[in-house]
Amino acid sequence: MKDEMSGKEAHRLEFCNYTGKWIAPENVKASKWIGKTKRLVISKKAWSNMEFRKMYKNNQAVYEG
Repeated sequence: MKDEMSGKEAHRLEFCNYTGKWIAPENVKASKWIGKTKRLVISKKAWSNMEFRKMYKNNQAVYEG
């Protein structure tokens, strides 16, 4: 499977809840579980956007994966 940010091949991809793209684990800045079923993942690119970072810290998502 291909990473939508870098185009590299990856065995396992994560869905970034802030850019809406499938990313490789090397591009994941942080992730956390909200409850037992919902997981928030933020990419390194989205982490540099302060609005997305605030949403991540407040357990909000832009895109639902």
